[in-house]
Amino acid sequence: MAAWKKGLLAAIVLGLGMLVNVGLAQSYLYAVKEYMRERAHEMGPASVSADSVLSKIGQWGWGPCLGVASEGDLTFIGNGQLLQVLEMGDGGSPRLVGQLLTKGTVFGVVVSGNYAYTISPFQVIDISNPVSPRLLSTYPLPTAYPPTTFIVNGSYAYVGDFNGDICIIDISNPASPRSVGVMQASGEFTAAIAVSGTHLFAVTGDGMHLDDFDVSNPESPRLVDRIPFTGIGMSLGIAGHYLYMGITTTEPNFQVFDISNPSNPRFAGGMEVSNYPAGISVSGGYAYVCLDTAGFEVLDVSNPSSIRPLATIRGPIESANKSEIVPGPQSASIASNHAYISTGTGLWVIGLSGLPSLKPLYFYSTGWSVNQIALDSSGDAVVSSDFGVNIVSISRPSTPATVGQYTSDEDIGDMVVSSDIAYVLCSKDLILLDLSKPASPIELGSLQIDSAGAARNLVVFGTMAVDGDRLYIAAASDELLRIDVSDPHHPLLTEKCRLAGTPIDVSIDSGYMYVTEADTGIEIFSTSSSVPFEPMASFSVRDIRGAYTYQNRMYVTADSFSVYDLSNPLNPRLIAGSVLPGGDITTVSLSSSGNYVYASYGTSLLVTDVSNPYSPVTVFDTTGSFTWYVEADGNFILLGAGEDGFYIINNNLMSPYSPPVVAPILFQLSQNYPNPFNPSTTIDYQLPVGGFVVLEIYDILGRRLERLVSDYESPGAHSVKFDGENLSSGVYFYRLRVNGLSAVRKMLLLR
Repeated sequence: MAAWKKGLLAAIVLGLGMLVNVGLAQSYLYAVKEYMRERAHEMGPASVSADSVLSKIGQWGWGPCLGVASEGDLTFIGNGQLLQVLEMGDGGSPRLVGQLLTKGTVFGVVVSGNYAYTISPFQVIDISNPVSPRLLSTYPLPTAYPPTTFIVNGSYAYVGDFNGDICIIDISNPASPRSVGVMQASGEFTAAIAVSGTHLFAVTGDGMHLDDFDVSNPESPRLVDRIPFTGIGMSLGIAGHYLYMGITTTEPNFQVFDISNPSNPRFAGGMEVSNYPAGISVSGGYAYVCLDTAGFEVLDVSNPSSIRPLATIRGPIESANKSEIVPGPQSASIASNHAYISTGTGLWVIGLSGLPSLKPLYFYSTGWSVNQIALDSSGDAVVSSDFGVNIVSISRPSTPATVGQYTSDEDIGDMVVSSDIAYVLCSKDLILLDLSKPASPIELGSLQIDSAGAARNLVVFGTMAVDGDRLYIAAASDELLRIDVSDPHHPLLTEKCRLAGTPIDVSIDSGYMYVTEADTGIEIFSTSSSVPFEPMASFSVRDIRGAYTYQNRMYVTADSFSVYDLSNPLNPRLIAGSVLPGGDITTVSLSSSGNYVYASYGTSLLVTDVSNPYSPVTVFDTTGSFTWYVEADGNFILLGAGEDGFYIINNNLMSPYSPPVVAPILFQLSQNYPNPFNPSTTIDYQLPVGGFVVLEIYDILGRRLERLVSDYESPGAHSVKFDGENLSSGVYFYRLRVNGLSAVRKMLLLR
C-alpha cells in the first residue's frame, strides 16, 4: 500500500480519537469528506483510452467491508465492489453462496424482500436467487454530490449525500427507480437517517442538530423541527416509539428520544459509552452499538431512563500484533442470536445467545485493499492485502474467482511467490505459506523478524526478493537480511548488513541484487554465499521511485524512465532515458513481459516498448482508479487497484484480445473412476455457472457418510477424490447439489 494512502487512512481514523471540541470534529469531518470524495471519483470500472493500448478483460473486486444486512439464514455484505452472499456454516464460519460485481465500492447494504440496495451509486439487486444475484437497476441521484448514507422504508429509499441533501426515491418498481423529492438537512455530510411512520430523522457531520422532517407527502417533504446538540451526529436507530442517537463530544454520547409524538421528540435518557457510537441497531429491548475502533457493546434499553451496559467486546483490530490503524466496527445486523458486524476489514460474527457475555465466533476477512499480486506455479493469482492472502483463479479472465484464503493476525507488507510457496512479510514475522492446495493455503513455517534486528512495525514497509533457497528482506529499518529458506518449515536468518538509505525495491538478476533506496540510489550486492554480505558498488539516482532488472537490463523510474545496461553488473551503464509526462510519481510498481515494461503511475499505467533498449517508446493509458501494483504474464496485466481489487488487462500492442470461443458447459455429474474401486476413486463434475456446491456420500440406506465439498465454486470442470478406506464392500451413492440442481450416481466398493 502506498505510504500516502496509509497516512490518509490513519489521519481519518485517528481524527475520531482526537475529537475534543467541535472545531476538531469539523476537521475530522472534512478529512472524511475528502477521502470519500476521492473514492467517489475513483469508483467504477477501468476505462480504455482512445488509442486502445489496453483493454480491460475482467475485474476481481475485493476490498473494505462497509455494509452488512441479514435476511433469514443469509448475510449480505459489501466486499469492495462485490456484494457477497454468505451462509452461516458449522462452527460459525460463513460460507460464500454467491456474489455480484457492482458498479462501485459498496458503502452500505439494505435488504428488503427479494431485493438488496447498495450505495455508491444507488443500486437495486435482485436476490431472489441468492446464488446468482442480478443487478436490476443503477439510479443516478438528482443531486451532484456522492451519497453517504441511506435507508429503505416500504416503497421509498432515502439517500443522504455530501451536501446534506436527502433524496427520496420511489422504488415501488425496483427495475425503474425514480426521484420524487429532495430535502435539505441542517448541515453538510448526511451521517445517518432513520424513519418512523411519516417522519424522517437525520443528523449531519457539522449540523449539530437532529432534523425532523414530515415525509407524508414524499414529493413535498417538510421540516418540522431541529433539535440542537453539541457535537457530531454519527448514528441513528429506531425501535417502537424511541429514537436512539450516537454523537461525539457530548455527555452522554448515546441518547434516547421519545418520538411517540414524532413532531415533538423528547429526551428520554442516555448513557456514556466508551467510544463514539458509529452504528446502532435495536432489537428486543437491546441496543447493539458499534464503538468505532473500540469494539462492540450491548445495552439494555428496556427502560430508557435507566440504561444498563450488558456486555462489551474489543474489536478484532485491537489485536496486540496490529500496527495498522484501520476502521473499526461500522454497522451491525442482528439475526438468529448473532451479530454480524462490518469492520472495514471484514465481517465479525458474534454469538449473542449467552448474554450478558459475548462470544466471538468467526472473522471473515475481506482485507482492505490489494497490496501485492504474484502468480503461483499453476497460474493462479496470489493477492495480498494488509490482513490476508487470497488465491484467485484467473483461468477465465472475464470472471476471476476466489479459490482460497489465508487470514493473518498481523499487518501484511510485502509478499513474493516462488513455485508453490508464498513468502509473506508481516509486522513482526516472516510467514511461509504452502500454496500447493490453493483452496486451503497453510502455514509451513515462520521467522520472528523483529528479534532479527529489524524494527518492529517498520518491517511491514520493507521489500523482498527470492533467489533459489535464499530470501532477501530489505527492511524499512535500513537493514538487508539474508534468510535461508531451504527448509521452509524452519527459515533461518544467516546474515544481515546496514543499508545506506530506506529501501523501496529489491531485484535480482544474474547473481547480483540491486536494492533501490528512496531518494538516494541503488546499492549492488552479490548473491553468492562466498562473497562478503556487503555492498559491492552503488550509484546515485535522483528522486528514484522504483527499479526492475530483467535479462541484463535495469529499468528505473525517477523523474524519467531510464534503461541501464548490466553487462558489467557492478557498473550499470545508462543507455536510454525519457521524460515522464504528467506530475509527481509517489509510488511505482514495475513488471515486464516480452518487450514491454509496465509501471503503475497514479491513475495510469505506463507502458514502455523496450524492444530497442536504446530508444524506448512510452505510452500512457488511463485506468480510472489509483493503481498500487502491477504484475505481467504474457499479454495479460494484473493491475492492483487498491480498494477496487485488481483488473485483468490485455496489452493490445502485443496482440489484441479475442475472447475464446468456449462450448457451453452443462451441469454434469460424471461416473466415478475407477469403478468398482478399492479404496479410493475420483468424482468429476461440471458447473455451467458458479454457485454453492455440496457433494455428499450416502450408503444404501440413505444415511449421509461424508461431505466432500461444501463451498462456493467457479464455473467449469472440477474433480474430487474420495477415500473409502474405512468403509466395507458394497454399493454407495454420491449426490451433487448446486443452484437448485441435483444429480445422483451409484458406485461400488470391492475389497
